[in-house]
Amino acid sequence: MRKKRPKKSKIFTEPSERQMNALINLYNQQQYAKVEEKSRQLIVRFPKHPFAWKVLGAALEWLGKLEEALEAKKISVSLAPNDANAIYNLGNSLRDFGRLTESEACYKKAIEIKPDYALSYYNLGLTLTELGRKSEAEKAYRSAIQFAPKYFKAYNNLGRILREKYFLKDAEDCYRTAINLNPDYIESYCNLGENLIQQGRSQESEANYRQALALNSQHLRIYSSWFVSLNYNNHSLNEYYHSEEKKFGQLAREQATIKFSQWHCEPHPERLRIGFVSGDFRTHVVSYFLENMLIELKKNNKLDLFAYSNFLKTDKIDKIAERFKGYFNVWHPIASLTDEAAAQLIHDDNLHILFDLSGHTAHNRLPLFAYKAAPIQVTWLGYWATTGIEEIDYILVDEVGVPNTKQACFCEKLVYLPDTRLCFSAPKDCFMYVKPLPALKNGFITFGCFQSLKKVTDEMLSLWGKILTHLPAAKIRFQCPQFHDKKFVTTFYKRLEQVNITPNQVELYHIGSRFDYFIAHSSVDMILDTFPFTGGTTTCEALWMGVPTLTLAGNSLISRQGASLLSAAGLENWIATHHEDYINKAVYFANDIEGLANLRSKLREQVLASPLFDAPRFAKNFEKTLWQMWEKYDHKNSLAFDKQD
Repeated sequence: MRKKRPKKSKIFTEPSERQMNALINLYNQQQYAKVEEKSRQLIVRFPKHPFAWKVLGAALEWLGKLEEALEAKKISVSLAPNDANAIYNLGNSLRDFGRLTESEACYKKAIEIKPDYALSYYNLGLTLTELGRKSEAEKAYRSAIQFAPKYFKAYNNLGRILREKYFLKDAEDCYRTAINLNPDYIESYCNLGENLIQQGRSQESEANYRQALALNSQHLRIYSSWFVSLNYNNHSLNEYYHSEEKKFGQLAREQATIKFSQWHCEPHPERLRIGFVSGDFRTHVVSYFLENMLIELKKNNKLDLFAYSNFLKTDKIDKIAERFKGYFNVWHPIASLTDEAAAQLIHDDNLHILFDLSGHTAHNRLPLFAYKAAPIQVTWLGYWATTGIEEIDYILVDEVGVPNTKQACFCEKLVYLPDTRLCFSAPKDCFMYVKPLPALKNGFITFGCFQSLKKVTDEMLSLWGKILTHLPAAKIRFQCPQFHDKKFVTTFYKRLEQVNITPNQVELYHIGSRFDYFIAHSSVDMILDTFPFTGGTTTCEALWMGVPTLTLAGNSLISRQGASLLSAAGLENWIATHHEDYINKAVYFANDIEGLANLRSKLREQVLASPLFDAPRFAKNFEKTLWQMWEKYDHKNSLAFDKQD
């Protein structure tokens, strides 16, 4: 009788369903270290099967092993080239590494395989936004919503795109939809708050920031956005808001993982090492007040200038950003660094003085100042109120902008620059001649407002309505980006009707190119400044174009900014001190056509020779102030040490 052969063991070529489910369960339980271990064990047994590679890649990503995760995901896709989810996952890793073009290709491939893949459309939108292709990103977000109607993040990001295109009403609808779908989604409250500010609805915006803070009272970025919004109304003068700013400073201090108390800079240097932290070394209004001064400081053999740039450049090359790199001895990008890493980098550069140029505005890095990376820290230029950070020793101001009686409004000590706290750089990219006063030809006065309408409060519209009552033939030319939105135009006309300004008394234009913006000054006789958020860049550019601005001086730095600029330009008589004074001055100047024409003919020459445009003079004053700060620190134990005792 023939003996039976023993049965051969069954050869498995793929994990069993039980093994795969066990791995998925571990992943869902967020036991990522165990997932890595079990995945690698399966890979040894089934190296050609994509499942274990796919799960391994996801687990490694959660464990922060990003390069290993990327390689695992690549292998997963190579083994399963038609797995839309695996390709999508690979796209996410590529985007994390800034490989945006490859990431885009992955998302599009995943969508080709699975046309209703909402997640892939959403992440494609994120990638296209980073690539600066925002119209395509808009389409991607709309597709994500089409296939996932409750995708609140897609609504939120679609709203951001629409807001940037100044379709403010449609953006508002997107944010409100996102909030309705997820009442705990903080980002949409903040975005809705900013959107309402853009529409001039500052009072309504505040409720959204408050709700965001109610959801997360430790979120420093929410505080910053809220504080910026407060400058558009008079809340910045309220004691309650000062206490909130102090709360921000305390939170920043608590979240700082280290705090430096020793610095290695030379106590008696021949050259001061000065650092500037900003997200605005690029085409931005801050650069217009900084560039000429930096050019002058660079000529100085007693200063070494360090830049810490907090802006990730994802769009086309910015010519101004490229120029700025040449103004500094050292250039450090810090946008991708944590606050601790950035503070350590700054500390290791052995600075004498470190400047914050952003305050609470976008791309700021205020929290890193709580680390006290330099012995003296100063805020200046990019913001209009206190930072709330007690580790910032000084704020640079001028006597018109901040009378010394206002020290209590700042946690920083006031340091006064002579003449002006701001020095404007005349436009380099758009030179044009000053044209004659248009009223000479028109026979009536045309007032201008080139401010963003988020600065145009109902209070100001009411004053402008009263001015037009005295000057029924006059017109106001509004030119701002919000008028790109026809829905917003309709709403704005209703606001005008409430203050008795009729449609035939106004001209509404949305801003086109920078060249068109300057040309528009040839159509106005004088500018009516906003309040309490007065003009800055627009005021300086109007003066350069021969157009004076009538401003109303208030009680805060931002509400006195117009007064500061006009004083530095030698136009003190264009500063009003109260509402009636503002109306009376507007009517007086409007009735003096000859005086306006004469002023226009000489105004550019006058302001270019004034402290407001005199960069060599400003740089000299600025440098002198730096040395005075350091001498006080060196010989009198400095304010910084006083605060630590």
